[in-house]
Amino acid sequence: MYELLSIITATTVVSLIGFIGIIFLFFKTNPSPRLLRLLLSFSSGVMLGEVFLHLLPEGIETLPVEIFSLIILVTILFYFAFEKIVHWHKHETDEYSHIPVSTAYLSLIGDAVHNFIDGLVIAGAFIVNPILGVTTTVAIISHEIPQELSDFAILLSSGFSKRKAVLANFLIALTSVAGGIIGFYISSISETLSAYAIPVAIGGFLYIAVSDLLPSLKEEPGKKESVLILLFVLLGVVIMSLVG
Repeated sequence: MYELLSIITATTVVSLIGFIGIIFLFFKTNPSPRLLRLLLSFSSGVMLGEVFLHLLPEGIETLPVEIFSLIILVTILFYFAFEKIVHWHKHETDEYSHIPVSTAYLSLIGDAVHNFIDGLVIAGAFIVNPILGVTTTVAIISHEIPQELSDFAILLSSGFSKRKAVLANFLIALTSVAGGIIGFYISSISETLSAYAIPVAIGGFLYIAVSDLLPSLKEEPGKKESVLILLFVLLGVVIMSLVG
C-alpha cells in the first residue's frame, strides 16, 4: 500500500506540471502572433527532440523493428485519417487560429499516451526501489516542463482560450496518474505496455511536428524572422537533449 501511495503522489506531482500555462493567465491579452510563432517553433523542436533523442533510442530495443515501425506507420495514418474525417480544418478554426484546431486535439492525444508512459515508468521505479522512484520522478518533471509549455503553445495557436488550454493540459496530464496505478497493479506486464505505447507516441509526435507545426512556420517571410524561428526549433531540440 505504501508503494501505491508513493506512486499516486509522484504521478500527481508530475500532473501538476500541466498547470504551467497558468502564468499566461496573468496577461490581459493573448500572446502576440509573433510570440506564438516562436513558441510553435520551440514546440516543433521539443517534439522532434523527444522522438529522436529519447523515445526512438529507448523504444527500438523493446520490440522487433518490423513491429515497432509498423505501429509508428499505423499511428501516423490514424492521425491523418482522424483529421480528414472530422474536417476540423474548415469548421473549427477562427480568426485567431494559426494552425488547425484538429492539431490541438491530436497533440492532446499524443501527450496523453506520453504521460501514461511516464506513469508506467514511475510505477516500475518505485516497485524496484523508493529512492529510484523519487529520482525518476524528478527526472520526468524536468522533462515535462518544456513539453507542457510546447503543448500549451499549440493549444493557444489553434484557437483555445488560455483558461481552456490550462484545463485541457492538466486533465491530459492526469493520465500519468492512471499509468502509475495501472503499472502498480499489473507490474509484471507494464514493461510490455510501455513497449507498445512508445511507438504510438512517436508516430503522434512526428505527425504533429512534421505535418502541422513545421509547415505552418515555412511561410514566414523575412530572413531575420526565419533565422529566429530556426533558432527556436534548435532550442527545443537542445533543451530536450539536456533533460534526457
